[in-house]
Amino acid sequence: MELDEAVKKGLVPNARLAFWIGREWLWLTNELGLLGNKIRFRIVTPEERAFYSKGTIEVEVNIEDDWVEIIGNAYRTDYDLTVHSKYSGVNLSENGIIPHVIEPSFGLDRIAMAVLLLNYNPSPSDRNWPLFRYKLSPFEIGIASIHHSDEYINIAEKVDLTLRSLGYV
Repeated sequence: MELDEAVKKGLVPNARLAFWIGREWLWLTNELGLLGNKIRFRIVTPEERAFYSKGTIEVEVNIEDDWVEIIGNAYRTDYDLTVHSKYSGVNLSENGIIPHVIEPSFGLDRIAMAVLLLNYNPSPSDRNWPLFRYKLSPFEIGIASIHHSDEYINIAEKVDLTLRSLGYV
C-alpha cells in the first residue's frame, strides 16, 4: 500500500510519520541492501503501545521465519513538550501551538544483525561469503596472492601499486 493511502485510511496517523516510514524503507532496501520481502511495517495496537503514543509503527525483518523488530516509530503528539513546559515553567508553544513529536527509534545492534544474517548466502562449497552492498563493505578492493611464490607476490604488489596510484587505498 502507498503511504498516502495508508494515511488516508487512518493506518498511519499523519504524513510526518509516513515520511519517516518511507525514509526507513529506502534506507533499509537501497542503502543496507535488505530485500523488500524480508521487511514489514507492523501497526502496534492501542493495547500494546505506550500511553502517550497516538500511533506506533514498528519495522520488522524476517530472520529464519521469525519477525524481529528493528525500528520503532511513535507519534508522541505534544505529550513530551507539554509535560516539559508544565514542570519547567518554560513556554514551548509558538502562537499557542505546541509542536508534535515523531520518535523514530533505531536499535543498531538489531539492524547490524539483520544486515549480517540477511546478506549471508551459504553455498554448498566451502566458501560462504556475505553479500554486502559496496557501501557497507569494509574493503573496496582486496589484492592477495593465490600462491606463495615470489612471482605471484610480485604480480600482486604491482597490481596493488597501480591501484594505489589510481586513488584506491
